[in-house]
Amino acid sequence: LYHTICATFDESAKLKKDVSKSPGNSQPDLSELKRMANGDPAFVEEMICIFLDSSQSSVQLIDENLKTKNYTAIAELAHKLAPPLKYMNTTGVYNTAKELENLANDGTQTEKINHFTVRLKTELETLNTQLKKVLEENTD
Repeated sequence: LYHTICATFDESAKLKKDVSKSPGNSQPDLSELKRMANGDPAFVEEMICIFLDSSQSSVQLIDENLKTKNYTAIAELAHKLAPPLKYMNTTGVYNTAKELENLANDGTQTEKINHFTVRLKTELETLNTQLKKVLEENTD
């Protein structure tokens, strides 16, 4: 019992330490996306719009699956978010999505899954705000 209590407190301390870290880089660098678009601004705009829609939908589905403890679905959703995050060079948000994917695949560390779900939502909100500004700047 003593070892279980100590392990629980140790895990809780690690989680609190992780929570205090600032969120990852959510400032998009669209150079890779622009390179893939061969200079077509309409393509870049379309990809940003698709990402905005899909990321908002994914966050909503992650929340729903978290309530039902469907960790497999959470892992799949986090996995689908990763490639566009990588193309936008948002390494911190990408790392958060991959960590959530790995934790959800394991399915045993529910407290960490909850933490990384909240963290991913926060980072995506910040990223989406930045992307909306990019769209506004390009339409002005």
